[in-house]
Amino acid sequence: MNIKDFASNLGTRPMGDEVPYYMVCEAERLNYLVIFGASDDLVEICGKQHYEFDAFRPTTLYITKNRVYAADEIHPAHAKPVYVEYSAPTVQNPALWKFQTDIPHATFDVIEEGESGIFCRGIVIDAETLE
Repeated sequence: MNIKDFASNLGTRPMGDEVPYYMVCEAERLNYLVIFGASDDLVEICGKQHYEFDAFRPTTLYITKNRVYAADEIHPAHAKPVYVEYSAPTVQNPALWKFQTDIPHATFDVIEEGESGIFCRGIVIDAETLE
């Protein structure tokens, strides 16, 4: 299964059940990283690696094949950036959580029950494509 199929299988998810356990296990088996906003100040990563990052303010995460680094951590020069921001929706990105990266990725949506619009447009990355 490629990352587009994986993201498609996630579909549109409700907050609190962003990635069901069986999909976390599948992401781990496939060496995928699933990145999404879990609240208004927390970014979660599951799959090959499991992390939580405080993202109260816009920040950048740095990703390698074997690790994800916070903006204030020393990271290898080959680490690829993922810009993270929780902000008002825009025409280009109607989600509250925004992830921007040049890393090839697929997306899935997370919605908040009882709210209109997209809470988060999560991303799926194949860690095997990274250095």
